[in-house]
Amino acid sequence: VDKVHGDGNGHAFPPWKCHKTAVGVAPFTLDVSTLYRRALYECTVTVIHALHCAPHDEGGHCVTLLRLEQLQLAYGTQVLLNRADLTVEKGERLALVGESGSGKTVTALAILRLLESAELSGSVRWCRRELLDLPPAQMQAIRGDEIAMVFQEPMTALNPLMTIGEQIAEVLELKKDLTRAQAWPRVLQLLQDTGLDAPERRAHSYIH
Repeated sequence: VDKVHGDGNGHAFPPWKCHKTAVGVAPFTLDVSTLYRRALYECTVTVIHALHCAPHDEGGHCVTLLRLEQLQLAYGTQVLLNRADLTVEKGERLALVGESGSGKTVTALAILRLLESAELSGSVRWCRRELLDLPPAQMQAIRGDEIAMVFQEPMTALNPLMTIGEQIAEVLELKKDLTRAQAWPRVLQLLQDTGLDAPERRAHSYIH
């Protein structure tokens, strides 16, 4: 489990490393077989996967989808993420690889501004929009529609009182303005797309 704190020695994050590969060009291994053998019990991986249609500038050139510049996150006087820089282009997967507690999940949460009590500085630009300056309503509209996060542990990330299908449908209703009847076929298709067997049964099941 990624820990949302420092290493206890006063070291600022990020001590993770970035690895990139292109989607559709090669399997997402980043020579990960070697990477995992070397650090199987030392590292975990946070993946940022960019499939969004890339915007273009006036000259028709592709604009970087996601750019972090000097991103810093702090709780009071304790700096957890210190001057992080990274870019993600259309069709890229970027992996942050590091030990538990090295700040990988914190970095992803900071991009979506999901750490409400944290102090953020620097720049997080998504399709040329500065996310750190957006009002809460606009930021909420981006979450789950343009940018989404798959959390590590379904038992804590999902609601145990709602079925799996209800939770997926709720997102489609909120983000795509669909009725429950309109959303349900899409729910089943999404479950099927993941490779799960019996999507209808899964949709009516609870996470436990």
